[in-house]
Amino acid sequence: MSTAAELPASAFTGWQTLLEAIEGSLDDAAQIAETSQEAARSIDATALFYLAQAVVELRGGDLNNADSSLDAAIETEALDPVLIGVRAEPRLAERLAQRHDTKAWLQRLLARTADASLAKSLGLRVPRTASQKQKLTPREAEVHELIAQGLTNEEIAKVLYISLSTTKVHAKHIFEKLGVHSRIEAARALRNDV
Repeated sequence: MSTAAELPASAFTGWQTLLEAIEGSLDDAAQIAETSQEAARSIDATALFYLAQAVVELRGGDLNNADSSLDAAIETEALDPVLIGVRAEPRLAERLAQRHDTKAWLQRLLARTADASLAKSLGLRVPRTASQKQKLTPREAEVHELIAQGLTNEEIAKVLYISLSTTKVHAKHIFEKLGVHSRIEAARALRNDV
């Protein structure tokens, strides 16, 4: 993570503006945003200034201008500042989730960043990602492949010449290691389509 000394001045000012807005220093944030936005040289800083303006406008009840500021922040394509902004200020996330034209965008962003908890708090569904922390054993990998092919536990047991209970144990371990709850999710995890 960059320290304040390593950040370009415009990015530092952008973060400062957003924090002022989130903390409720609306006048200070609005003044910094207005005077600094024209001087912003980085896309990240520009996105931060728009986000700060959106916070100020949302707190003031000006939804139209808040929406314009949010749209401008999204148009910068600076995803990190936007993501941090929506995580830090619930009003930003809630407004994006409420709007028909930004709800799907926010859902895709949260899916890419695997932020299932924020998505859930906003009533959005994002697929869980497969956990790569634990590798499957060779036998579990075989069972996983057969699950992905649509075979039942009984069929897998016959194909691999193992007991049904052993098959069930392998399936349970696969689900735990991949962080999935269904055979469909397990199949999607094998195809990297989670």
